[in-house]
Formats: sequence, structure tokens, C-alpha cells
Amino acid sequence: MRPGWSESVSTSPGPSTLEELVLRALEQGEKYDAQYRAEQAANNMVVPADPRFFINQARKMMYGAEPSAKKLQRLVPGLLAMGLFREYQRAEGDWGAARDVIRISYMKESLQLARTLGKLAVGREKDTRALTADVVRLHEAAIVDHFLRIERYSRYAREDMKETDVNGKPVRVRISQWNRTLAAHLLELGKIHVEAAWAETLYKRKQQQHAEQAFEILAMVYKLTKSGEAMLQMRESNQILRYNIWKMGQAAWTRARQAAASGDSTQAQRQYLLAKHRYLQCLSRLEMGKRETVFEEYRKLQQDIYRWTKGKTGQQVDERAEES
Repeated sequence: MRPGWSESVSTSPGPSTLEELVLRALEQGEKYDAQYRAEQAANNMVVPADPRFFINQARKMMYGAEPSAKKLQRLVPGLLAMGLFREYQRAEGDWGAARDVIRISYMKESLQLARTLGKLAVGREKDTRALTADVVRLHEAAIVDHFLRIERYSRYAREDMKETDVNGKPVRVRISQWNRTLAAHLLELGKIHVEAAWAETLYKRKQQQHAEQAFEILAMVYKLTKSGEAMLQMRESNQILRYNIWKMGQAAWTRARQAAASGDSTQAQRQYLLAKHRYLQCLSRLEMGKRETVFEEYRKLQQDIYRWTKGKTGQQVDERAEES
């Protein structure tokens, strides 16, 4: 995947996404570490030094039989954050020097926790939008972290290839494998946005945002990989987008008529232009065989605009005649 790929998509996560997540996790880990050490000292127990111990403890709770949402929320985030904090200390405050196994495990298990809590919330018929937002943030941070690792490994691999004068094919193969993994992360993020868009029935603006983000991310994945799954998910997000745009066009048209009837020509003009823009957006997203209904409405909108413009012009002429 080419350098600067994130700049090609307006909704792509950037380095700040990873930095924000890491800072929050380290702050949480430091607090949990102090609490954990105090509890262990009170029971005359030694605190393990290996950060992997705490991540493994979190795993046991998540993958155990019938996990409790309350217990998972209370203990697992702290254990995962503590493992990351301990590794950060070992790396002397350098995130790039932290071992990949700890970084990857933290991201992977945090995602698994958010998914598990989401499933438990659905089972209890609770609102899962906040959990979906957590999954999106974690995926974005994981994507940035993976991309930075690819850049670093690729640089090391190319330097080794130059120094040893070996065949570059194995290096290219490894880089290609890393890129496929990154594309898989992006595809998963796009699918999450599509699912969130379908699930969001209360706030249309949020639904539209999810669908737009999904379409842009999936379009990039398809461009890079020609993935059939990415194409199918793009079609789903496009279906949501064009329906909402169509409804926004109808709403703007209604507001334009109301403004015209009340004599507010400035508002009428603004809303007629917006309605026209929305209809054209919708038509551009529709397949040829599905345009008939929307195009017929667009034709009627054009006629309505023509009649309003003509009536407005006639009114202006009459006003000038009276003044003279």
C-alpha cells in the first residue's frame, strides 16, 4: 500500500487517532497498575513483571464460559491497559520500541472486548451505538498502527536488501502480505460502518455519516485489491446514501414550495437549488434501470422551478410598471 494512502480518503484515520487511544490507555493502565499493586501487596502477593501476564488474564475472562458484561467492563479494560502500560515502561516511553506482540494483542483483545460487550448488549436489548463507536475507534487506531509497522518493516527490509545484495523477491512478498492484512482491516472497518448505518434508524444524519465513511473506505479497498466483498459492501452503503439523498431532495422541494407560497423568494430559490442538487446526486448513484421514478420527480421539479421563476419574473415586471 502506497505511502500517504490515508490522505486519499477524507474519513481515514490519521496518526492522532492512534496517539489519542494510546494516551488514554496508558493513563488508564497507570491508574489500574497502582490499584492492582496495592491489592496484591495487601494480600502479600507478588505482582508479575511480564506485561503479557495481564493481557492473558483479560483473555481468560473474555473467552471463559458465559462472560458477565458487568465483570468484563469492570476488569478487562484495566488489565489490557495495564499490560500496555507495563510494556510502555519497559520500552522507556517509546511506543515504536514496544514489542509488536503486546501492541497487537492490546488492539486485538480490546476489539474483541467491544464486540463481546456489543453482543451481550443486543441480547439484553440495549442501545449499542456507543459500543459501535468504540469498535470504530479501535479499528482506526489498529489500522494506523499496522500501517506504521508496515512502513518501518519495509524500510528495514529494503535496507537489509541493499546491504546484503540479496534477491528482492522475498522482501516484496512480505510487504505484499502486510498490505493484504492492512486491506483486511480497512474492509472490516468499512463493513462496521455499513452495519452501523443499517442499524441507525433514529438519527438520519448519523446514518448518512456512517454510509459515507463506509463508501469511501470500501472504494479505496476495492481500488487497491479489486475485492468482490468490498464491492458488495459498497453497493449496500450506496443504497443507503442514495435513498437518504432522495429524501433530502424531496424535503428541500417541499420547503421551496412553502417559501414560494409565503412570498419568500430568497428562501425559495435556495431550497429549489438544493432540491435540484440532491436529485442530481441521487440520479448519479442510481443504476440505469432504477432511475425512472426519481427522474420523473426531477422532471416535475424542473417544471415547478420554471413556473415559479416565470411567475416571479412577471411579478417583477408588474412592480416596475406600477412604479413608473
